[in-house]
Formats: sequence, structure tokens, C-alpha cells
Amino acid sequence: MKEPVGSGRLDKVLRIPKVSICIPTYSRHEYLKEAISSAISQGYSAAEILVSDDGCDPAIADVAARFAHKDPRVRYWRNKTNLGLAGNWNKCIDEARGDYLIIIGDDDRLLPHGVSDLVAAGSEDVVFGSHFLIDAQGNRLEERSRANNESYGRSCLKTGLLENAESAVWNNSIPMCGTIIRAALAKQFRFKEDTNTPELILFAELAASGATFRYESTPVSEYRVHDQSATSSGLWNHRLVKYLLAIPVSLQAEPKKRLLLREVLVNAVNGCLVEGNIQQARELANCGYYPSDVSNLKVAFQRACLSLPPKAGLLLFRLLINFKKRFETRLRLRTH
Repeated sequence: MKEPVGSGRLDKVLRIPKVSICIPTYSRHEYLKEAISSAISQGYSAAEILVSDDGCDPAIADVAARFAHKDPRVRYWRNKTNLGLAGNWNKCIDEARGDYLIIIGDDDRLLPHGVSDLVAAGSEDVVFGSHFLIDAQGNRLEERSRANNESYGRSCLKTGLLENAESAVWNNSIPMCGTIIRAALAKQFRFKEDTNTPELILFAELAASGATFRYESTPVSEYRVHDQSATSSGLWNHRLVKYLLAIPVSLQAEPKKRLLLREVLVNAVNGCLVEGNIQQARELANCGYYPSDVSNLKVAFQRACLSLPPKAGLLLFRLLINFKKRFETRLRLRTH
């Protein structure tokens, strides 16, 4: 049997990279048990496991303490104040002692040799693989997993060094829970703490800076989809887009950036209108990436609201949104 990369015997023969497996957590101790267990079960000895608690649930501390008692690679701490999703990720970066780091959700799981497979794939700045989707009970969703890989363009990527990493980034192909990042670069660029999808910004900035990316087609993790996830209440597109717009791309990657920003900008304008910030909504709608196709009903609706004086535009927006909610509620009642 082939000995996994990072086994004790190989450690003595050659110097392999140390990997920090980071698990930011917040009040989900049952899922956390699975996440930590999957990290401990890795066939990779040169690893540390960091559990960063952003809540105040004593059950989290109890779970982490029991794992730390059994395995000295586990380090646990509770943040003095709630740092938020991206802030907690940055705390993990600050504490990481590895050459590379990987961040998984406290509701996700690494596959047994996920880290070994990523390290063995190459020594690029960013190495990522594919992943499976699982439901709230931990059951693998095979068909949804295949569709997810296709949707995010991973099924079209060739294993190896990516010649056009920017396009993969702007295609949103790189999953945080299936990626190791050179720790020095993560510490340099960090995550934007006013967003709840900060990994996309980080990967785009790394690609723009000339960092190297490699794809390993082997599944390396399992990503849980359920209604308690950090982004289940929606993405903060109106915060995300201000960073994405400022990141330069090559001519080759420009179509991918434009395609991604079309959807993000429409959602961002919606978010601004919900918050009553019509000035920012107008600025975003006037940027070159906002779609001009008024046959799109959502775009046409937004443009109609933005063409009116501020108070009238916001009033129209709220009236139509309330009408839409009432219509959808009636439709659901009829179908049950």
C-alpha cells in the first residue's frame, strides 16, 4: 500500500510542508465534532488543527477541550469579542504556524486523505480540489455534487498548474473548504471583514498579484448545505462588489469577470435599495459591468426605481417588493 504523504517515516526523510487546518466555529457543537474528527483523521502528520470559537456556547469549549486532550495537534481558543465570519477567519490566519493553511466550516468535513492529496499535487501558492455536497444529516448528495462541479466550472478544468488562474477565480471555481493556501500570502492579503464571502476577493487578489494556482481533480472535502449555514440568509453583494470592481484582470479573464459581476451587481443594487441607499444603488447601476438588457425584468424594475426622485424610487421599490412577497405567499398556499 502506498504510504500517504506526511506519514511519520517520510517526515524523517524529507521536509514536507506543515499545514494548518483551521476550523472557525460558532454555536454548532454537533457538527463541530465531525469537522474536528475529519481533521484528526487525515493521513498527514505535519498538521496542526486550529479551532477558533467566535461564540459563547460552553458546549463548543467542551467539545474542543476533549479533542485537544486526546490530540496535542488541536489548539482551541475563544475570541474575546465576536469577530464575525471573515474576522474569525483572519484570527485563524494570525494563529496559523503552518506553511499552508486550509479553512473549513465547522459544519464541513475533510476526506481522509484530502490534505495529503492537495500537498502531493504540487507546491504552488494555491492548490484546490473538488468536493462533495452533503445534507444536514451528513448524507452525500451525489447528483447535486456533480451539478455543483459543473456549475462552477471544475468539471472543465484540467488537473495541474492553471495557465489562466484568473478565469478559474472569476468563474468561482475555487472552494474554500477544498483549498490549501500559502500561509505567508494569506497573512499578507487577509480577508475583507465586511463581507460574508471573503474568499472570492482573496483568490481574485492573489491571481491578480501573479500567485500560482493548481487544480487537483480528486475530491478532498465535503461541504454541508443546510438552512443554518453562514450565508443561508443571503450574500452581502453590495459590500462584496466594491472590492471585486477594483481588482484588475487580464483581457483573457475579462469576460469571466463581466459575467460574474452581472449577477452580483443586480443583487447588490437590490441590497442597496433594501437599505434605502439609493445613491449607492445608482452608482453601481451606472458602472460598466451592470447589465444594460432591460428585457431582464429585475433590471428593468431597478432602472425604473432609480430613474425617479429618491423618495419616489424607494417607495415604488418597497411597494413592488411587498406585492411580490404577498403574491408568492398566496401561490405557496394554493399549492399545498
